[in-house]
Amino acid sequence: MNSRSDGMMTELLAQIVRDAHRYAPGIEQRRATTVAATGSGWQRALTVGRERGRDLIERTASRAGFSRRHFDPYEAGHRIARLWELADGLEATYARLGDERSRRAMIDVLKLRVLGPFHAQLAMTPQMYRGEQARVDRELRAEAATIEVSDPWFSPLSLYRVPVPGASPVALHTHSVDVVSVFVLGQYGYGRDGHRVTVGPGDVVLDVGGCWGDTALYFASLVGPEGRVFTFEFDPESLEILRANLALNPELAGRIEVVEKALWDRTGETLEVVQAGRCTSVVEAGAHGNAIRVETITLDEFIEQRGLDRLDFVKMDVEGAECNVLRGASASLERYAPRLAVAAYHRDDDLVRIPELIASPGLEWRLYLDTFSAVEAETVLFARATRASSST
Repeated sequence: MNSRSDGMMTELLAQIVRDAHRYAPGIEQRRATTVAATGSGWQRALTVGRERGRDLIERTASRAGFSRRHFDPYEAGHRIARLWELADGLEATYARLGDERSRRAMIDVLKLRVLGPFHAQLAMTPQMYRGEQARVDRELRAEAATIEVSDPWFSPLSLYRVPVPGASPVALHTHSVDVVSVFVLGQYGYGRDGHRVTVGPGDVVLDVGGCWGDTALYFASLVGPEGRVFTFEFDPESLEILRANLALNPELAGRIEVVEKALWDRTGETLEVVQAGRCTSVVEAGAHGNAIRVETITLDEFIEQRGLDRLDFVKMDVEGAECNVLRGASASLERYAPRLAVAAYHRDDDLVRIPELIASPGLEWRLYLDTFSAVEAETVLFARATRASSST
């Protein structure tokens, strides 16, 4: 590790040491609960009751002075060692971040990775996030439990009517997590202290990882009647819900084209994926009996086939395949310099590998980082090119 890495890593380690002694009662060592319990009515009631009971016991133990910490020091040590392995790459990313808020967010995410959410909280705490979920369910949910899905964390979906600026409310079957992250918190746009990486009117947008259509509809409301949104989704279950959501919003649906292929680093390959809603992911060939097969295309090849003469914004959230997509997009990034919003939390080296791939010989990319949940999930890396001809 070179001398430059003394900066961010030293600050990170200092904050880990400072916050390691803090104790806050809670249930899960690694993950603060941000979603409601799933299952049948009695199963949900049992889960909630068990969580509340354990929380009460831990709070009582804390007051009595004999509570135990929520993290295993040896696990924390392994996580610190892993961060040290990545130190040079993490320092390089930290140096490319375009503002202090992004640098603060990066340190917070890495600290949370070591200490867990009960010792190191992000800007959005678990209590704040659950409060937003409760408000969304109270004010925007039109009908509860409308569709059961295979997603292990986010079933059933409900019908929501979500207000959007300057347009009719968006109606869609989804989960409160997506309403909060995408519509309320604006997960795929960065606008802090004069730094903006957002979708605007008339933009051509690629929505890579369309799932149930929440992001496609959100982007369609932003691009207006002159814009276009291409949403990539291949999971049959998700496609069925996505098309049902488009049918609920015919005006926005006219701006959206569904592409039933997987973006990848090579065209014409066949991937095997396991169907699981928001958690659908690629698996090793033959490793899973219930896997479905999907054809791939690179982003560069897609742009060429469609004859697009511009590309303004690309969002990627594809359960750990973001680097594969970026490797197949190098020519388009160089030619069009689109604004980017890339999920950077699926793999522990995402904050190193993704920035390395967002690079072009003729461009200088400025990076920004923000979080849109109480846990590391929904951490997004934003990027925009700084050359004079880049889009605004």
